[in-house]
Amino acid sequence: PHAHSASRSLPPWCGPRRLRDEGELIAEGKITDPARIEDYEKRTGLVAKLRKEHLIRAKDALEASVEIADKSDVDEALEWLRIHKEKELNKALKLLQRQEEGEEVEVEEEEPEPDDPDIEVFICEPPPLRGM
Repeated sequence: PHAHSASRSLPPWCGPRRLRDEGELIAEGKITDPARIEDYEKRTGLVAKLRKEHLIRAKDALEASVEIADKSDVDEALEWLRIHKEKELNKALKLLQRQEEGEEVEVEEEEPEPDDPDIEVFICEPPPLRGM
């Protein structure tokens, strides 16, 4: 019989799926299209600028860089954030204002943890199935 041994390693397609970072693929030479590489470099430059100069969270800066037409246009990215991520942009603007007033500030990358005492978490049961 051909029983599968549990000690044998699984093929790579059986493990947890993870999209590899575009930068990793470029560095390994797996992405070679000059236009795509240039696009990636513009996006990473834009993300760095949004984070450093405008205190935008990494996740939001990356999303804006992917969504806008001109991958190097800070104003277009800020406009996109104003329309699609208003709450996050307003947080960044308040942080920026505090920084300009001389306060040392830090961008909060993640949402507050659910165990934060200021946050109430409600767990709702799903409605019962009809006819059961």
